[in-house]
Amino acid sequence: MRIPLHRLALVTLLSLSLSAVAAAGAHAKRPASGQAAYFRALALRSDGLNRQHHLGRYAQNGAAYFEALAARSDGLNRRYGLGRYAVARPLTSVSGRGFAWADAGIGAGFAVGIVALLAAAALAARARTRTAGA
Repeated sequence: MRIPLHRLALVTLLSLSLSAVAAAGAHAKRPASGQAAYFRALALRSDGLNRQHHLGRYAQNGAAYFEALAARSDGLNRRYGLGRYAVARPLTSVSGRGFAWADAGIGAGFAVGIVALLAAAALAARARTRTAGA
């Protein structure tokens, strides 16, 4: 008994999808209920990191914060010549070595390989339909 190729592909795709979902679900499970101390420590650590990096309820939104942000942005613009510190520079042409024949050869070889694979697949499918119809 031969199984049609499209059904085999569908069954394979479904089984891979279900195994991926099951693996993701197994990863997301919480530890046992007896590990309340673990979750308490995790919450305290998260809160400490939020305080250290000024995130969540510790985020700074005052006027001093925005003044510091503006000063930092202005300093970076000055350093990298952006915004009002930008200087008009003349366009320069980059002289290259000409056409990159090595890169073109690699691309052409890749294209020939793809065409050969597609041709082999077409011939295999054609041969398969001939034997199935006979």
